[in-house]
Amino acid sequence: MNNNIFLANKYTKWYYILVEHRKKFPMLKNKEKHHIIPKSLGGTNDVSNLVRLSPREHFICHLLLTKMLTGENKKKMIYAFWRICNCKKYSINSRLYEKARNAHSILVSERKKGVKRKPFSDEWRKNMSLAHVGKKIILSQQGLEGKKIAGEKRKGQNPWNKGKSDPYSKETLQKMSENFSNRMKGVKKKKLECKYCFMQVAPNILSRFHDENCKNKLS
Repeated sequence: MNNNIFLANKYTKWYYILVEHRKKFPMLKNKEKHHIIPKSLGGTNDVSNLVRLSPREHFICHLLLTKMLTGENKKKMIYAFWRICNCKKYSINSRLYEKARNAHSILVSERKKGVKRKPFSDEWRKNMSLAHVGKKIILSQQGLEGKKIAGEKRKGQNPWNKGKSDPYSKETLQKMSENFSNRMKGVKKKKLECKYCFMQVAPNILSRFHDENCKNKLS
């Protein structure tokens, strides 16, 4: 078993104390299989590399592993620990969840840095259009209230473009676009978090493509 991959620190010491204790006193109930040297780091399914832990001990071991390594190996353990944090059978406090999420977000940002998305093909655009045929857009409570307020304000007013085929010239539209861009420069756009996929998106995108949609995908 290659133990040299781990740092010689207190976390490694605690890790092996816990593992050795469980080897001497095996779990009889509610046990979970744990690879002492993770498979992603070259560990095998040999009996010598396996130990039966309680769910709490299993969680603690994966937390310790994120502090026992460096470089790419550390990144692998952070990904593994993030998956455990989102597993329903484990309950963690908000502070630990925040630390795990921040560490995972940094890794994802590093991996995607400089990577450009391929342009959407015409076939993809057509399929997306067909997928939304007949679907009704469900607005959030915030969106419904905004729509109601806007409707009351416009009650009794004539549409600004009534009877006008071309209300603005190209020059006017260009100036309006430039003024809007200058006005919005440096203004932080409001974003909300999807409670299922945890992505930060604009409020209108949240109600259309996240929340209930993400819940249905996960279920």
